[in-house]
Amino acid sequence: MKKRKFLLILINFFVLAGCQKAPPAEPTVTSRPTPLTPPKALISEVIAGDIGNNNFEFIELYNPGDTPLLLQEYSLWYRLPTSDEDLLVNHWPNPALIPGHGHYLLVREGEDVGIMPNASFTQSLNTTGGGLLLRDSQGETVDALGWGNAPTLFTEGDPVAPPENGTSLERGPGGEAGNYQDTNSNKDDFKISFSPHPQNTGSEPTPFVEQLVHLQLQAPKTVEPGSEFDYHLSITNASDLTLENIVAEFQLPSELLLRSVPNSIERQESTLFWIVEQLAPREERTETLSVTAPWAYFDFPVEIFLARVGDSPTAYFSDPVLTRSEGGVIPIGTARGLINTELSVEGIATMYTGGSYAGSGNVKFYLEDETGGLQVYVIGGEGEVDVPIGARVRVKGIIEVYRDSIEIVPNVVPGGIEIISLSTDTEPLLTQASIRQTVYDIETLPGRLVQVEGNVTRVEEFSYSYEIDLTDEEGNLLSLYVDKLTEMSVEKIQLGYDYTATGILDLLDGSVLLYPRLQSDLQEIFPPALILETEAPNTILPGEILPVTLTATNHSQTPLEALTITAVLPPSGARLEKIDEDGSRSGDEIVWQVSELESDGGSVSVSFDLSVTGTVDQISIGSHAVSGTEGVEILTTEPWRVFVGTSVPIWAIQGNGSSSPYVLNEVTTTGVVTGVFPALEGFFIQSSEKDDDPATSEGLFILSGEREITASTGDLVEIHGYIREIGQQTQIAVTSPEDVRLLRQGLPLPAFVELDPPLNDLEAQVYYEALEGMLVQVSESATAISPTSRYGEYVVVRSDKGVDRIWQGREAGYMIMVDDGSSEVHYDSSTLDYVIATGDLVTGLRGPLAYTFGRYKIEPLTSPEVTTLREPPQSLPLLEADEFSVMTWNVENLFDILVPHPADPPLPRKADYDLALTKVANTILAAGTPTIVALQEVEHLGILEDLAAHELISEFDYIPVLIEGTDSRGIDVGYLVRGDQATLLDVQQHPAPEGITSRHPLLIRVQVETSDGSVTLNVINNHFTSMSGGELATEPRRSAQAAWNVSLLEDLLAEDPDTHVLILGDLNSYYDAKPIDILREAGLRHVFEILGPDERYTYIYQGASQALDHILITQGLMDMLRRVEILHVNADYPPPDPGDASPLHQSDHDPIIAIFVMTP
Repeated sequence: MKKRKFLLILINFFVLAGCQKAPPAEPTVTSRPTPLTPPKALISEVIAGDIGNNNFEFIELYNPGDTPLLLQEYSLWYRLPTSDEDLLVNHWPNPALIPGHGHYLLVREGEDVGIMPNASFTQSLNTTGGGLLLRDSQGETVDALGWGNAPTLFTEGDPVAPPENGTSLERGPGGEAGNYQDTNSNKDDFKISFSPHPQNTGSEPTPFVEQLVHLQLQAPKTVEPGSEFDYHLSITNASDLTLENIVAEFQLPSELLLRSVPNSIERQESTLFWIVEQLAPREERTETLSVTAPWAYFDFPVEIFLARVGDSPTAYFSDPVLTRSEGGVIPIGTARGLINTELSVEGIATMYTGGSYAGSGNVKFYLEDETGGLQVYVIGGEGEVDVPIGARVRVKGIIEVYRDSIEIVPNVVPGGIEIISLSTDTEPLLTQASIRQTVYDIETLPGRLVQVEGNVTRVEEFSYSYEIDLTDEEGNLLSLYVDKLTEMSVEKIQLGYDYTATGILDLLDGSVLLYPRLQSDLQEIFPPALILETEAPNTILPGEILPVTLTATNHSQTPLEALTITAVLPPSGARLEKIDEDGSRSGDEIVWQVSELESDGGSVSVSFDLSVTGTVDQISIGSHAVSGTEGVEILTTEPWRVFVGTSVPIWAIQGNGSSSPYVLNEVTTTGVVTGVFPALEGFFIQSSEKDDDPATSEGLFILSGEREITASTGDLVEIHGYIREIGQQTQIAVTSPEDVRLLRQGLPLPAFVELDPPLNDLEAQVYYEALEGMLVQVSESATAISPTSRYGEYVVVRSDKGVDRIWQGREAGYMIMVDDGSSEVHYDSSTLDYVIATGDLVTGLRGPLAYTFGRYKIEPLTSPEVTTLREPPQSLPLLEADEFSVMTWNVENLFDILVPHPADPPLPRKADYDLALTKVANTILAAGTPTIVALQEVEHLGILEDLAAHELISEFDYIPVLIEGTDSRGIDVGYLVRGDQATLLDVQQHPAPEGITSRHPLLIRVQVETSDGSVTLNVINNHFTSMSGGELATEPRRSAQAAWNVSLLEDLLAEDPDTHVLILGDLNSYYDAKPIDILREAGLRHVFEILGPDERYTYIYQGASQALDHILITQGLMDMLRRVEILHVNADYPPPDPGDASPLHQSDHDPIIAIFVMTP
């Protein structure tokens, strides 16, 4: 069959051959002799509600012409009589036709009017009054219908009387005569119909035109996503004529995949043409189109299945058909690629709810099937959704990307989550991968339960998590994020050891992280050797029997033969009582012969008993082994110490390494109480006797919790409990008051060790480790290099070192941190015994040395003497007439008194809120009332409005600017722009794609006036992601945020290469960090370039001065830069006194002010 090409513009149908005369006995088809009536769209019938159902609504269109009318890019609008707002009813972006003398039906979504609609709408109609307006593809009015108190622009002539529920407005003449009457008067053209009669494109034409062919289209009403189904098409010759050259057109929904095309059908994109060369009277032809539904939920309407015969312009239509994709589930691997699509997935839960932070009131878990894994993020799911590992779960929701993690977000909670089976016997799928694979395979592994092996190179504690780095032999690194909500312990994880780690692998801000879920997800990998370990009590009383067990475990892949295990008996203090049946004594040794020991974890245990004589204070038991199998290394542990008596000395508990050899063991020890700290929920003890190892400490923290335990300084106590390494501080956790027994009172304290750490960081770490828990002092004065923080901590350096500030990134071993003996958060000085500012001299520091949150710190027994040396800060001068200035400042948690409010800080009282505004206003005054003030951590625009109206700065007519973002704590970036010096031209918020930003960059365009002329500035205010999750782990996200700012910069420069741009804010990045370098590489200059290195700080973190706040500018502005000021009113100062309205310590960041001049 010769191929024919057809235009896709549906209004222009052309047929290549006409009807042909049949044999003489049969009639023939002839062309119409009369001129064609052109197509036109009219609103033909409207019903705005039924009795008892106001949603029973339809709108019908009519075409009085002889040929179909193309509705593509038409739109239908509705307007209420009391409003000027145009409400969209429907827009036709795709081809749609009204048949000649036929109808097109729109029905209110969800309503059944007895016939298949061509389209649906959601806009409700009002029976008492309103108007409909149909516009063509050029926006010109085609038709209008107004009823009741109708709006004038939506009415032709006079409006028709309003219909009652259950009646419709129908255009005349009506019924079988058609709806072609159009006198441009709604009152005359429409009448009330008491029998509404909706008609669609498949309804018979009115007035009736003989139907030469009958079309029928059949398809299932519903299908599952990803399933195959068929369209059945039929053409029937309804006449007594032989018809030739019948061309049928079928518009395939674009979402469907056509599996094959029959030979009789030609495809042109989404339009299919079926050519039937000849059709006998009453003959029927059929074809089947096989299609595949996408893996998503869609409606697949087919509005266009029509046919023409020969050269006749008449088109014959089938009824429309709607197939809906619903039910079923989509493979998770496929679902991950369907971003912003609603769908259902089903899989096995590989992560439980409640084990990872998901924001207030929310929960999340992970699902996996054979094709992939996926995070399920349930908004409002706390207390509603509880999913254990191993449960089979089905979830319906929308696939989204947040901070590079692909997740499904149920839109109904808890209804969108169906737990099919709670059985925890199901083994979750587990993918074993190398560290290199996890780093580079970001297409198939994220979301899955993955197991890797590597060497531990970092263990670090943060406020809400632990982080562990695993590396392989090639140097590839994978970070593990252990959420504290899992209640996992990392106390036994040792640096330099190999581990198997299991968890959910996922992306976060460009980084690949593994999220362990259970304690069993972290397992030590032993070397391929025989390991011989000793198990025995750690204390024993004279006369008691001491049981000893030796266990040999073969971790190699080679079975061992002729294994000899030897125990070395102690030279004194005990005598041999019993050997198990397989051993024999040989002098001072006991020997066991094992003929064979299996590989890969095969083990054997042997035992003996000793009788303790009590002649020595400790018994040492050694062991060794040999094997007849060559090539397998044999490893033994240090000799096991058993202490004769009831306690283990503190030095033995501390050990000479970074953690205790007795971690998680039950022990008893004794010591003198050196300091009691109820706010730390415990006290320190110290042994008065030292051992011979300088690497071990004689001090220890006792964690009592909230238990009422009486202990006083100078008490000699016996402690019973479990050895813990909480936050890597060795301590004994007691479980009851009876675990602390008073032996004596009034003992003198052990001698204080003079604290003098070395400069080198690693050497200082070793130095402090040997003093952990012991009494230390700084007998001479020390200089404060940081103020008291909200956590009651400050940092000093011995004054004899000649150091008054330590900079981030430099050797910091000299630092000595001092705590306040509590875990309390201080919002002002009222809860502190004393406060320190940077530069103060501190004398008389004495107390035990604690180790918490990664830092050694003195817990003072008494308040030291403080000498204040720092001069009060000076205000900046007001701007000169030819100057303008820009300031950036993180105001830190500027919240109002209303809920919602984050958990921290506490909801302020009205007086607190007013005081905060006054302190901010005083800071702006002290900064010289800058032209533009860019602020971070402001809750909403209303706060800036209150600030602008404050009596201290109201005379400067500051204009507040803020657009809220999506930060989980509700903090945003905003501006105050001096209305007496500048004009605000434009405001734009620029959220980055895929959730890269939550405090979205806020761009303002401002025209500044000076005595030397005006200048237009583009200022982009930012608050990048903080480093609280670890500097390296979070830097990729900050780098992405910097790159997003570069794209904004490039857009501005593309519009005007000479435009002036400032990118500023709390960028949470150091001066020489990668995110700042990204901005520099884009051509920006840092205003700190004109400051000396010893001036560049806006923040002090744990004693290290650093710059987290930045202003970067284009070269044109750099040429105008006159000076840069950092107003040091925050970073160097402690929490303020209650009621203090001065600028001091409203925030923990210092403002930066850049002053420019038009004519440098």
